[in-house]
Amino acid sequence: MNSHNNDSAQAIAFICDESGKPAMSAKGDGEFASQIIAVAEEHGVPVRKEPELVNLLSEVPLGEDIPEHALVAVSEVLAFIQSLEENSDPEVYASDV
Repeated sequence: MNSHNNDSAQAIAFICDESGKPAMSAKGDGEFASQIIAVAEEHGVPVRKEPELVNLLSEVPLGEDIPEHALVAVSEVLAFIQSLEENSDPEVYASDV
């Protein structure tokens, strides 16, 4: 886990449906953000710092699709994860600030 002040930590996670469309699955601040990151790391999900993306997506309600204006940034993250896991499609992504 990255070291940071729990009070200012933020994290988001999203999951892709069968069609590959991402939706918000978790988001939080402080200690909850640290828990999101810990769960991601426990399950081998890559964690990457993307403060601008976290700020943008923190306003998206859980279970809602990622807004169109954020899809390019999310697609870049998914492509990065896919390059790390060449033979599998990334299902979940976690990011922290």
